Order: sequence, then structure tokens, then C-alpha cells
Amino acid sequence: MDKQTAIAKIRKCMALAKSANGHEAGVALRQAQALIEKFGVDEAQLLAAEVTQTSARANARKTPARWESGLADTVAGAFGCGVMFVACATAGEWRFIGPAVQSEIAGYAHTILNRRIKAARAELLRSPACRRLLAKTRTARADLFCEQFVLGLREHVREFAGTKAELAIEAFITTKYPTAGTMKPKNRNAARKLTVVDFAVATDGYTQGRLVRLNHAVGAAAEKAAALTGQLALGYHL
Repeated sequence: MDKQTAIAKIRKCMALAKSANGHEAGVALRQAQALIEKFGVDEAQLLAAEVTQTSARANARKTPARWESGLADTVAGAFGCGVMFVACATAGEWRFIGPAVQSEIAGYAHTILNRRIKAARAELLRSPACRRLLAKTRTARADLFCEQFVLGLREHVREFAGTKAELAIEAFITTKYPTAGTMKPKNRNAARKLTVVDFAVATDGYTQGRLVRLNHAVGAAAEKAAALTGQLALGYHL
């Protein structure tokens, strides 16, 4: 038996220790205590085992743009999860940390929302508002559009808010990512003086974001099934 298996067994024993049957509860508690001592399991490790993580591919390899970070935070908050950005060799990842069902749905929701925003961004980059700009300015203007798109959809995504297992999420991050630090996303518009066209593009992004809805089933089990079969999808209210 490895440590992770032992932790799973300890959690089962702890659940049985709440039994109304005094004898059964006593036996379960002694088994849990014996496993804790044998495998050196601490409270943080037990808490961390209450949640899991789901990965979603990021657009950036090292430092994500501010809009992408905002999207990940929005989705994580809506589904009661914590979120981390992990830089990888080929592509970065967003890792949504929370109870199993919530974590899975958050990862799925992020993927489809990110896909929708990237499609709208590509359409903007082909438009007259960006066509003849220098590459740096085009990218910055597209970022501005995406930031406002995220702000627009945020009010609707919040409708799905779930219970956040804050202590368990914190314990998971501390246990699994002991060297994690604070990330500052890339803001390509920080030093720019915005133009009338920039404001028009930002308004369009916000308007498009407000049209996005996440269609979902009712109840945790139904939501999980919907997410895994692709029914948790984008809808548009025109």
C-alpha cells in the first residue's frame, strides 16, 4: 500500500468513525490512527485529498495575457475552484483545483470559453480595425477586446457559483506545489494611449461577452454528465 492509497483508506475510516454504531466507529477510528502513524500522514495531506485538479491548455507557454488570466479566475470562481498557471516546455496549463465534479466542469468550461474568445479575436484581427496596424499594436488591441469580452461574460458565469472548499484547496496547493509563487499576467496596453477605435473595439468585446451563456444541467451528477458529453456548451442570447 502506498501513501496515496493509505490516505484514501484513512478518509474512509474517518467517515465510518462517525457511525452511530459505537463499536464500528471505534474500530474505524483505531484503523485510521494506525494508518496515520504508519504512513506519517498529516492534516494538510488529509485535507488535500478532498479535492483534485483538472488541467486545461493555456494559450501562453510562460506568461499569459491579462485577459486569459481573467478568464481562468472567472471560471474558477464560478465553479468553486482554485486555479494555478503552470509553465510547461511546450505549452502552459491552467489547473483547476476543487471537488472532483466542480474541477472537471471548470476545466471543460474554460476550454470552450477560451475557444470562443479566440475565434472572436481572430475575427477582429481580420477586420479593418486591425488590418493595417503594426503587429505589436494589433496584438495589444486584440488583448483589449478579449479583456472586455471576459468582463462581459463574467456576470453570467457567476450564476453557476458552487461551494468552494477553501481549506482543502489551500492544503492541496501547499502540498502539491510548495514552491508556487504569485504570477503577474502580461498587460500589453499598460503603456498605450488608447484611441477612439480602441474604445470602440473594447465596447464590442464587452457586448459580445454579454451574449455568452453556459447551458447546463441541474444537479452535480447531471452537470458532470453534461460536461463530459459536450452538452455544457456556449449559447447566445441575441
